[in-house]
Amino acid sequence: MSNPSFEDIPRKGSQTKGINGWYDCGLIHFPAESPPDIHPMDFWGVNTEPYEGETYLGLVVRDNETWESVSQRVSSRSGVRKPMLAGICYKLSMAVARSDKYMSGSRFANKMKRDKSQTYNYYIPVVVRVWAGDGYCDKKELLAVTEPVDNSEWETIELDFTLIEDSKSITIEAFYKLPLRIPYNGHVLIDNLSDIIQIDCKG
Repeated sequence: MSNPSFEDIPRKGSQTKGINGWYDCGLIHFPAESPPDIHPMDFWGVNTEPYEGETYLGLVVRDNETWESVSQRVSSRSGVRKPMLAGICYKLSMAVARSDKYMSGSRFANKMKRDKSQTYNYYIPVVVRVWAGDGYCDKKELLAVTEPVDNSEWETIELDFTLIEDSKSITIEAFYKLPLRIPYNGHVLIDNLSDIIQIDCKG
């Protein structure tokens, strides 16, 4: 995995494009929206200390049915590209948390109320979805879905999965808790991704 702890210059997503080692999938799916944020620098009210290293990733879902995700080609920490193979069991871990405050604007609410200065708290828990594909942001196969992340302290979760087809890329995506009645504003903080490790298949 390249840059698994999202080490970069802390910044609001609206201030720049791209994250070191990762491709912003919003450029493809939601080009009118801002990219993900790199924390911490106490913007949006987020001041959680990193789990590992100096910075971490913040991904949001929005009330206008848009959400954030990042993607990269599968590789080891040494940079060697190695596709994930069908029928093989793998494990991926990550540290996740939620901030009590994540203040930001809302295109949907601003359009309805015509008040572009108001901010809203993106505090509602979201899930993390992990996808496999053949290129950046390709969602060929859903590998894993976490429980809604509502813990304010960092927790490390492990995700086990087996692929149906060989894949060359991985996408980390924030998404709504399903079933979804009304799109909402929420977020997740992510740090310290592991390499994708081959494990013995259970059973």
